[in-house]
Amino acid sequence: MPRRRRPPPSLLTTLDTLTTTPPPAPLPATQFIARVLENTGKHLYRVESPDGQEFLVELPKTYRSVVWVRRNRFVLVDTEGFGDGEGGKIGGEIKVVVRGEKGWMGMGYWPKHFTIGYEGEDDEMYEGQEESVVGKMPPGSDGNDESE
Repeated sequence: MPRRRRPPPSLLTTLDTLTTTPPPAPLPATQFIARVLENTGKHLYRVESPDGQEFLVELPKTYRSVVWVRRNRFVLVDTEGFGDGEGGKIGGEIKVVVRGEKGWMGMGYWPKHFTIGYEGEDDEMYEGQEESVVGKMPPGSDGNDESE
């Protein structure tokens, strides 16, 4: 069995800055939190902005072929330098993959639209997400044994 090679330390450092960056105190006007809807390939991701708009964002060249982002995860998107109405397909670039959402949710700029399922404000769930059945009785059984 061949031995696995360790990634170089410089790559590990850049991955840490992409995924474990603490939330910035003031968020610049060109940046916002978005939810990843799907990976469309070629380092492009379809995301949903806080106002419900969907568009494509790209992963920076530094992280390509090394990092992928799962569905329903949150990212910090920067739209600076990407034309708003120039007809381009790509609307921004991923700056940070949010890990530890609860720390980010404490910041004032976290969209209320994305707090579903975390703070219990809404009973709705994300599209495609199933309700957990842990600790629940199977369907058709009410918990009473009536075999007398």
